[in-house]
Amino acid sequence: MFSLGDNISVLRNGQLAGHSPKISDVDTSWVIQKMTGEDIDITKTYRPNNPPGEVLLDVKNLSGKGFKNISFSVKKGEILGFAGLVGAGRSEIMQTVFGFLPEKSGEVYFRGNKQKMRDTTVSIKNGVIYLTEERKTHGIFPQLSVRENTNVLQKDKISTLGIVNSRADVRIAKKVIEEYNVKTSSCDTKIINLSGGNQQKVLIGRTMEATPQVIIFDEPTKGIDVKTKEEIYAMMQNLAEEKGIGVILISSEMEELLKCSNRIVSIYHGEKVGEFEGEQLNNTNILRSILGIDKVEKEETT
Repeated sequence: MFSLGDNISVLRNGQLAGHSPKISDVDTSWVIQKMTGEDIDITKTYRPNNPPGEVLLDVKNLSGKGFKNISFSVKKGEILGFAGLVGAGRSEIMQTVFGFLPEKSGEVYFRGNKQKMRDTTVSIKNGVIYLTEERKTHGIFPQLSVRENTNVLQKDKISTLGIVNSRADVRIAKKVIEEYNVKTSSCDTKIINLSGGNQQKVLIGRTMEATPQVIIFDEPTKGIDVKTKEEIYAMMQNLAEEKGIGVILISSEMEELLKCSNRIVSIYHGEKVGEFEGEQLNNTNILRSILGIDKVEKEETT
């Protein structure tokens, strides 16, 4: 908008919320305030403040479709970011860790125990859950209700001999709606009728009911408005900081990664080319890494 526009109009709920004949007279904060009706601090960070704990997930020399020799670990109570250009192989790495895609070589350890590969059921039972980037095609069951989507991982707990306990079914759904501030008229509303942000909240709530220990978020705020983005960042921080969950965040938004991550791993053409934390966490270092500049310079010097 600011790179290309001469003037700017902002809509909210189908009405004109603001207009400036010169876009140079306003800034991002003004636009966000007009979009949401609230003042949102866009400089706020959501990195967990507690020191990370034990290693929960340890990936060693993993190779698969579109990537090779990837090693990393995620610790209890931290957010580990994954940066890279679209097509760099980040999603394929995590889908292989989760067991959705087959590995060519390498190993995955959960709490020190070697994990069975190519089996998502084992991953879920171990507490490792992947929230897909393609929410509408691979995340939700679009023609089912919010309640049914919420409890899809809970059928064994709320049913006997295949008969669902309707009270427990509704209770869990209402709990998720309340705790995660899901905007819906009823738990029986079809989930496809919710906004993208509220669909994502249902998926997070569903995941938490399965008592996860590691959650992989793949582009969690894709197609989501700025206000709900901040809510999801706060949720991720709470999951790590208060509940001790290891969070892996894949994002194409550099600002999002820097806001939320304790450490960031960079991927270039299917290879791990960097890992940054502390004072190294900045735009310049990560962009140089994911564009392959550091790799090329290193190769030239050797």
